[in-house]
Amino acid sequence: MTGAISRILAAAVISIALAGCSTLPQSGPDMRDAEEVAAQRDIHFTTLTAETVAPYVAIAQADSPLAQPIRAGEERLKLGSGDVLRVQMFETSATGTLFGETAGAGVLDQVVIDERGGINLPYAGRLRAAGLTPAQLQERIASRLSEIAVEPAAYVQVVRDHSNSIMITGAVAKAGRLSLRDGVASALDAINNAGGISGQPWHFDLVLRRGGSVSRYTVAALQNGGDFALKPGDRLTVEANTKKFVALGAIQAAGAFTFPSPELNLLEALAAAKGLSDQRADRTGVYVFRPQQKPGEKPSLFLLDMSEADSLFVANAFAVRPNDAIYVSNAPLTDFMKIVDPILRAIAIFNFSASVGQ
Repeated sequence: MTGAISRILAAAVISIALAGCSTLPQSGPDMRDAEEVAAQRDIHFTTLTAETVAPYVAIAQADSPLAQPIRAGEERLKLGSGDVLRVQMFETSATGTLFGETAGAGVLDQVVIDERGGINLPYAGRLRAAGLTPAQLQERIASRLSEIAVEPAAYVQVVRDHSNSIMITGAVAKAGRLSLRDGVASALDAINNAGGISGQPWHFDLVLRRGGSVSRYTVAALQNGGDFALKPGDRLTVEANTKKFVALGAIQAAGAFTFPSPELNLLEALAAAKGLSDQRADRTGVYVFRPQQKPGEKPSLFLLDMSEADSLFVANAFAVRPNDAIYVSNAPLTDFMKIVDPILRAIAIFNFSASVGQ
């Protein structure tokens, strides 16, 4: 009698389960009508095959030459307002007496170029310094002293550089002001002189503010030949911009993952998530959701059927982009078993209890 009751109960609950499969809770969206939904919501839908994957291929970065020359050197840098100079004036002739025999008589340690671009020196008077190189200013001072000194000469050293400096802030070890006179000629020079970054270069962006313009670069791109020369007044900000993708659904390890390399393909991304679940995954339904990349561009939905013989080659070619979401559908039987399994367990318990009672 107990066995007959069990069979009746099993048949009833399985019929109910089959009738209600479409309403079962799932670990992700029901993707059976993905293409239709994409069309309704103006989402670009692509079934990935060997014929359609070409526009989305992952291309490894190759070393490239510098786009522009980067020159360093003090002589090309002009003086400007705010610079602090050390000026030494002297006579090269033994017969000269202008500065006397007192040590340091012709040395001035804190000569500031004023807002009008000029400096005031004893004996030489007022001279314009802004717009000149240190060597040119030396010649001008010597020329002015030639009227009162015997074979005069001058030496100009920049003590504190304001007009030829740049500012770097953000995710560097030592943020602050750097002088282009100290060999800081390029963006990578600035990052290195500021103590560098802690982490992989493709997870950091460099933001350049120059005048009224703002430009953004990845540090990895700078290292790959995109380094550029700095100009006085540039302001650099190094920002952490971790590249991530999300993997959900019938996979072994769902979660958010950081890019292990500058370019990542779908096969590598699935491997990072420990692969598809043998028990739950529908190999015909591997989806990639890609949000809008730039204004005016549609979000995208890609479908890969991994039951196809060439699917591994297609997955190896397809480039995963930051903020992509990978979703692996559940096999149809998985949803069915979600409700059938606990019912069958309940029936087994009922049978056990009935047999004990007898």
